[in-house]
Amino acid sequence: MVTAPTASNRIGTEVALGMLRTMLLIRRFEEAMVDLYQRNLIPGFIHPAIGEEAVHAGVQAHLRGVDHVAATHRGHGPAIAKGLDLQGMMAEVLGRRDGLLGGRGGSLHVGDWTQRCLPASPLVGGNIATMTGVALAHRDSGDGGVAVAYFGDGALNRGSCHEAVNLAAIWRLPVVFAVIDNGWAISVPRSYATAGALPDRARAYGIPGEVVDGKDVLACYEGAGNAVARARDGGGPSMLFFDCPRGYGHEEGDAQEYRDRAEYDAARARDPIPAAIATLRAMGVLTDELLTELRQDVESQVSRAVRFGMESPEPDGAEAFKFVRPSQQQDINPGTKS
Repeated sequence: MVTAPTASNRIGTEVALGMLRTMLLIRRFEEAMVDLYQRNLIPGFIHPAIGEEAVHAGVQAHLRGVDHVAATHRGHGPAIAKGLDLQGMMAEVLGRRDGLLGGRGGSLHVGDWTQRCLPASPLVGGNIATMTGVALAHRDSGDGGVAVAYFGDGALNRGSCHEAVNLAAIWRLPVVFAVIDNGWAISVPRSYATAGALPDRARAYGIPGEVVDGKDVLACYEGAGNAVARARDGGGPSMLFFDCPRGYGHEEGDAQEYRDRAEYDAARARDPIPAAIATLRAMGVLTDELLTELRQDVESQVSRAVRFGMESPEPDGAEAFKFVRPSQQQDINPGTKS
């Protein structure tokens, strides 16, 4: 059962507007990224997370500077919600020298260790075990930090996920497992690949598991608040299942011929941003003038980021192997063998 949006009377104006601003910024950044990709200006693949903005805004509204997050390959939302430099992010997506990772990671691996936002693992669900280890470090250091691991519902079926969640439960680690249930693992529907009900997975480990409407930012805020507080207070891990039907393809350019049109249209219709705007209007904290200001500020930030990224130079080819061990360099470039 999906939780009802009951947080509207317990959330402050500043937090509510901050989450809307985060959602608008994520959406506009990804729209700009899609435009650049369609003009063949971005190398590799991009995997937009349009429609997941409420999850990241709601969860990360509870995080502090000491906390860590790790994303899936749709990592722009968590990175923006964590406050990463927007210009460095766009340069990274474009593969330029001024990118957060020097242009080496690209869209798939956006992150910034200094801001405690880990680049996505190339393995599906790879960050689940990593963030369990991060949570162990938080517990042992006593710094009060919490780790948040985002992953898709398909990753729940990996063996490494079972091992990591089991250890987190046994050791009562301060970690929140945030499952973005979009119903698909690339082109495979969840109904085909996953047995049983998702919340049963949490119950099997003896940890709280809650289904949250991932299109409702206030529901995301309230659901995450309980899980983050439990982790920070020493109560151990929780697993949140964000109901968030995928409104776009697996990657930009995915024709999605494997999907039923009605299912796709229904997913697209559940856009969290108009819903958030309507909710905040009903709460009396959002006016037309304020919304215009927010949109103009977001547009200005994203425009500056695009300009910065496009003007950033290409990486220096002489530094291509800077972070590669000598033995691996020989495998990649046989010409370096002595």
